[in-house]
Amino acid sequence: MTENKVVPKLRFSDFQDEWSKIPFERFIEEYKGGAPLKPKDFVRFSNYEVIPKKAIQSEGKLCLDKDNPTYCTESFFNKNTRNIINHKYLITTLRDLVPSGPSIGFIVSNDNPNPLIMAQGVYGFVISDSLINGFIVQYSNRQEYRKLMQKIMVGSTQVHIRTKDFFRILLTVPKLPEQQKIASFLSAVDEKLQQLTKKKELLSAYKKGVMQQIFSQELRFKDEFGNSYPDWEEKKLGEVGETFNGLTGKTKVDFGIGKPFIQYMQIFNSAKIDTSKFGYVDISEGEKQKTAKYGDVFFTTSSETPLEIGYASVLTEEIEEVYLNSFCFGYRPNSLTELYPDFSSYLFRSEFLRKQIVKLAQGSTRYNMSKVQLMKVLIQLPSFDEQQKIANFLSLIDKKIELISSQIENTKAFKKGLLQQMFV
Repeated sequence: MTENKVVPKLRFSDFQDEWSKIPFERFIEEYKGGAPLKPKDFVRFSNYEVIPKKAIQSEGKLCLDKDNPTYCTESFFNKNTRNIINHKYLITTLRDLVPSGPSIGFIVSNDNPNPLIMAQGVYGFVISDSLINGFIVQYSNRQEYRKLMQKIMVGSTQVHIRTKDFFRILLTVPKLPEQQKIASFLSAVDEKLQQLTKKKELLSAYKKGVMQQIFSQELRFKDEFGNSYPDWEEKKLGEVGETFNGLTGKTKVDFGIGKPFIQYMQIFNSAKIDTSKFGYVDISEGEKQKTAKYGDVFFTTSSETPLEIGYASVLTEEIEEVYLNSFCFGYRPNSLTELYPDFSSYLFRSEFLRKQIVKLAQGSTRYNMSKVQLMKVLIQLPSFDEQQKIANFLSLIDKKIELISSQIENTKAFKKGLLQQMFV
């Protein structure tokens, strides 16, 4: 192998031939565009499913929304046969709104046995036998390919790629046997990713079901001697603790250096504060600011939808000095034996308590929540020993989910490396 040859860095040992640069259009045998659907053409349910732009993602396969599928009327489907595809077609999208535009150009396969109609901006095409479907699907996930898509995009608020520009891009491809081997190898990696993702989904669904049983008290724990724990006690949040505010009097110039503070997204994204993601704020000596401490619960007070109001996160680690951002507020339990921190991280994210908190959302375009009203919310509290047992049980499930999440990320990184080295 010489440096001048067009070959990948990582290659199966039984292949030596140089790869060829060929315009994409030479492989295209047939292609179709999407249909200009209008609001009147959509229905809640029919036998005629639509492929929306959002169904084309980087997973390599068409991602139709199983929970909220898109359907059109029978009459529209029958009148627009030129926009209907079957499983032989590969699919891409060449039009989208910014900032989702950078996903344009991903190529996915379609294993749906039923004919589907494409929405506007979606394209289907059939390639010749000299190019393997699985090879070009994987090819479209490479960073170099993504950069090329960025270069040929046009538009600002709505970006698109002209079909003539898309089909004229140069592909660097090997002969069929090597294409097939690359596609099969990467397909096996994708299958591993799908298995791990499915495992995570099942475990997350199990955790959700168990939490519903625990906080509805259908599922109760027993002590080490097999005895039942005491009945749960009903209390108002205001009886168990009190609220406090975050940082005050700070401007943009105060952030970026200094003492750690808990950021809004740390609270929104996780039931437990991730201490590796603190922001930093300049706190002068003698400045009066409320510090957060182990066991405190933090709430988001504003959101764009009622369902996102009042997300809570708990500080479950001892931190010497940490502050709270000014867009959220804290809640400090009177006693950590009355409200055990690890237990409260599950309590405030439980479905039964979330339903009560969502009812407190006030507003029209932007929603806010009253601390006074939150303190009137009723909670059911088990004994300290049962709280510990519940927290330990759910933490074990979380550790399994975290392990699978780590395996997923490692597999994705492994595949990313393969995509960089197995193609030219």
